[in-house]
Amino acid sequence: MPAGYRHPSNSPALPPVDYEVMVFEIRQAAAKASPLDVSGGLAQAFKANDKLDAQTNMDAFSWEQLGISAWKGVRQVKLLGMTGSAYIKVIKGKEYIIFRGLPGSRPELPGTIYARSNPKVSCFVVGAEELMEDGLKTARLGIIVYAAVDVTKEVVSPPEVVPGQPPGFSLIDLGVHLSCDLLKFVVATAAGIAAGVVITTMVAGALPVVAVFAVSVGVGVFAGMVLDRLDTRFDLSGEMSRLCRTWFWHNATAQSFYQSGEDWLSHGESYVQGEVRLIRSRF
Repeated sequence: MPAGYRHPSNSPALPPVDYEVMVFEIRQAAAKASPLDVSGGLAQAFKANDKLDAQTNMDAFSWEQLGISAWKGVRQVKLLGMTGSAYIKVIKGKEYIIFRGLPGSRPELPGTIYARSNPKVSCFVVGAEELMEDGLKTARLGIIVYAAVDVTKEVVSPPEVVPGQPPGFSLIDLGVHLSCDLLKFVVATAAGIAAGVVITTMVAGALPVVAVFAVSVGVGVFAGMVLDRLDTRFDLSGEMSRLCRTWFWHNATAQSFYQSGEDWLSHGESYVQGEVRLIRSRF
């Protein structure tokens, strides 16, 4: 027998477990428990984002995208230098990036031609087609991010009180704010893409790659800041939201739509509350 071994018959008896007391205590804890409240933290995050936007005319997502673009630019300068240029060529159905200039000026890329799929050259955005593809990727990501942020913000933010209108309805505000945010972002992105495409088409690859990329990013950022500044100065989003609210509450069809939505919301709320009571009753 190993040292310290004790036969089960000689082990001290465990105290009896009162399962009724355990169940009672679990039920009491479940009854006192409240759902996880994340609205406060989200509200603070949105407040900080709004403050950043008011001070710089750029929100957190725009700054994040600018940071990514800056990293790409720094990487391009490191690999190709400030004056390095390149162009895309299709050979036997495959795309290749071809660099101009002396190989000694780019120690990490001593070759002249690389497959476009090579990870070493993935940071380069060369040619009008690639500028458009890069801009479209950013636009798709922006649509997803702004949709998620605006919906969440409308849910956790206190509703705007408008005289003569129920304060709980916010679908109009959500639609207006989301439309304005997406419009500003898409227009700014399109302006950056257009600037890069025009320059690329006019100079036909004569300018340095990093210069074309910087102009494209710079025009997009500047356009976004101007649009945001105009929206803030003239309160375009707020004015549009108020006009839509006024039209909505004086339109019979819209009233019917709102009532149907209220009914569905009431049914959904009752269902959720019933499920919560059922879960708690099982403990």
